[in-house]
Amino acid sequence: MTLESFLGSLDPLVLVIVALAGIVRGVTGFGGAMFMAPPLSLLVSPVLAVIYALALEAVAAVVALPSVWRLLERRTLGLIGIPALFSIPVGGLLLVSLDAGLIRNLLAVTVMMFSVLLLFGFRYTEPPRRGPAAVVGGISGLLFGATSMGGPPVILYLLSGPSRHDVTRANLMAYISMASALALIVPWQTGQLTGSVALNAVTLTLPYLLGIGIGAKLFALVDERTFRRLTLAFMFSVSTFALLA
Repeated sequence: MTLESFLGSLDPLVLVIVALAGIVRGVTGFGGAMFMAPPLSLLVSPVLAVIYALALEAVAAVVALPSVWRLLERRTLGLIGIPALFSIPVGGLLLVSLDAGLIRNLLAVTVMMFSVLLLFGFRYTEPPRRGPAAVVGGISGLLFGATSMGGPPVILYLLSGPSRHDVTRANLMAYISMASALALIVPWQTGQLTGSVALNAVTLTLPYLLGIGIGAKLFALVDERTFRRLTLAFMFSVSTFALLA
């Protein structure tokens, strides 16, 4: 198989960005979609950038899910996930109906906002409750459907809870896999998720999962906190460029 036949219609730079996003996710445990969506929106259409990010995040989360299944908190997932079920389709309709330039700007602004919040260590400080969980789930679902980046609101919320770090990580994996997969339904029903797009997404899973594997090994060798800060600062810079481009 030649490189051209493997890539199909994909720009090689797309694979590089996806692989780097995988490394970021492997080291930090989050940020794959945040890292890849803004630059991909400059190389392919913003809708395709969101579809690729959703597909890759869903695959990565599902692959890791069996190892953390026993740690899941069903009640927490329900409180966040049920409201997201209703808001994800609304976000998906925004994705397929808004102007491409507006979607690109929305991607950039979303990453800029959450990069700053995560960079400065912001988190929800109140004890987890049903009402706030429903609001977080609704906002997160809307962002998943429209931008593929619905994880940060849930991250900021779950970090405030009493659960152990490994349990929070497991809950996040399960939620992201569910929400990402559901968010692909609207693009599929409206004809945006075609066979060729699905094939490209499958092609991109290899560099993304390889990147995650490399990132997981680097986790033991690098200062995770410094790496996270540098990555978030880089995400903010790339998003600023995408917003101004």
